Amino acid sequence: MMTEVTRAHWFAAVGEEADPHTRQLAERYVQALPGARVTAIKMVDSWQDAMQLLREYRWDEDWVQAEQAETGRLLDQVRKNLGAREAAVTLASSLDGANDLLLHCAREALDEWAIVDDEWARVAAGAAGQALYQDTLATLAGAGPEHVFRVKYELWQRGRWPLGVFKRHLQLF
Repeated sequence: MMTEVTRAHWFAAVGEEADPHTRQLAERYVQALPGARVTAIKMVDSWQDAMQLLREYRWDEDWVQAEQAETGRLLDQVRKNLGAREAAVTLASSLDGANDLLLHCAREALDEWAIVDDEWARVAAGAAGQALYQDTLATLAGAGPEHVFRVKYELWQRGRWPLGVFKRHLQLF
């Protein structure tokens, strides 16, 4: 798993116009998450706009609940497949070392925009870490490449940050 993490282009495409493949991935992501009721995909153009969005708006509750429910379902499946102890050990070892790498990548990305803000670097790294955790759960549960968390992680691997769903719009940075 760490090899895959180090090859990802963390935050490399934030603020750029989305290519057709990225737009297609974003469509697949919102279609794969039941109950989220997303009506549009909006591109976020800058770190400042991303920060403002995350500070001033609340995520749509439907989206939050759908992601939490799927995370719980996958965790139950992984525990059933591996046993509770082995699931915990496998998850921890597969994510070991990722936090430092993600924080480094977030700091570098902010630096490219001439922003020095360790709090926002930690927010960004935390969001990336959550996506990595969700993808790891989906993989360990045996989910295929069309699973919502596998698609979401693919957006991250392409350098994007799906900020969340606000007012029924997926905000993609």
